[in-house]
Amino acid sequence: MRGILTTVVLFLGSCCCTAPRTEGFADLKFEGSRQPMTHGEGDSVSASWSPTNLMMVESGPTLATFENLRVILQPDPSGNGSKVTLTGTLRPKGYCTSPTWQGGIGQVIQIFFEKPDNSLLAPWTVGALKTGSGGVPLPLSFTSSLPTLSPALAAQAELVIQACLWTKCP
Repeated sequence: MRGILTTVVLFLGSCCCTAPRTEGFADLKFEGSRQPMTHGEGDSVSASWSPTNLMMVESGPTLATFENLRVILQPDPSGNGSKVTLTGTLRPKGYCTSPTWQGGIGQVIQIFFEKPDNSLLAPWTVGALKTGSGGVPLPLSFTSSLPTLSPALAAQAELVIQACLWTKCP
């Protein structure tokens, strides 16, 4: 009887536990991805995100966490549109961007600047992030010009990512 009970316990124990996933695509949805733009110094506006987890699709593990993420729109000194800056930190959680998927481009990040009704004013492709180590924080600092966007028009900013394959770091 004891042998049968041990076999049943071992069988049930092996069925209910799945191995952690070692690769998968980043989920394209963020909770809190859309943040209001607030007025800052002069004519500048900015939006900030609290720590935001980048998750694997289908309720997978946390791949990385964006920390202290902030975007600032300032009138461009040339008088045409805006100067835009994104700063923050990406903290990987044991996963790396795939070095081979799509030529190893990495995780592409975008910011969509929107009107109060969520209609798009201007998209900004911030850049691509590559992580090669599972725990080394990656400082983020991107600056560009958006010649068609006035800071006064942007009511909110939405953090957007493109599909990217992540794998468990070696």
